[in-house]
Amino acid sequence: MVQIGWIGLGNMGAAMAPNLAKKYPHDKPLLLFNRNNAKADELAASLGKEGITVTVAPSIADLVQKSDIIFTCLANDAAITQTIDAAVQSGDISGKLFVESSTVAPKCTDALSDLIVGKGAKFVAAPVFGVPAVAAAGQLTYVLASTNENWIDEVIPFTKGVMGKAYIDLRGKNPGTASLMKLSGNHFVLSMVVTLSESMVLASQSGLGEDAIVQFVEAVFGGPYPQYAKRMLTGDYATDQPKFSVDNALKDAKHIKDVGADNGVKLGVVEEAIRLLTIVKEQVGASGDMPGMYGAKRTEIGLPYKK
Repeated sequence: MVQIGWIGLGNMGAAMAPNLAKKYPHDKPLLLFNRNNAKADELAASLGKEGITVTVAPSIADLVQKSDIIFTCLANDAAITQTIDAAVQSGDISGKLFVESSTVAPKCTDALSDLIVGKGAKFVAAPVFGVPAVAAAGQLTYVLASTNENWIDEVIPFTKGVMGKAYIDLRGKNPGTASLMKLSGNHFVLSMVVTLSESMVLASQSGLGEDAIVQFVEAVFGGPYPQYAKRMLTGDYATDQPKFSVDNALKDAKHIKDVGADNGVKLGVVEEAIRLLTIVKEQVGASGDMPGMYGAKRTEIGLPYKK
């Protein structure tokens, strides 16, 4: 049996890794590493209470050298680049499989792949769609891309029934294509939240009432629309525990804008999202949440950010 390692225990990683430890059949404990290894220790202790044994690695180098398959999920381009650099510098990595789930720029993903493959290892880009609660339920949708089709086949068993419910197969394409798909999907999410933010504030001010918008999106759209609308209605967009942090939302929006600029496509809704997210950042700092764009719209008409 193979040794599996996991690097990165932010909100998404901490929600994904337990399903890997619990559901994938292996005879060696999952290896964990996080830059703040207190999080890794906490997760190991939590899983231990459920009878699931995992091991905390003291360093990236230790985890990489002991593992056959390495999953990574980091916050941004700089973090994953530093991690992969450390992996490459750890020693011989030939034959190891790297499965990368961070949401980063397509050119970053391609550069990581070139570095890993150039050292004789395998690389599959595998970003995911779904918030941490969806990840914890094992219901993520993966996007898989690699120029080597066999490497995709090695990753699929970890998606359906383990950490995800489905996957989008981009085999034969550059790994950066998966990041492009992920950013394109986040374009939809940003657009939805911008529209809801405007509609909810307008409903409040016009006398229609925000509850009417919630009922409308429940009846007509379903899916994430009612979830985000209810978060705005109840004030859940303005807590100290963001589900989609403003920093990550801004990072993704700027990546999408850059992709548009590189291809001669103006993305007006994305530009508006960046403007509103910047207001969120100014209002509440790093604790801001992506649906805080609703709070930003409130401030523009003289209402407080928080309901």
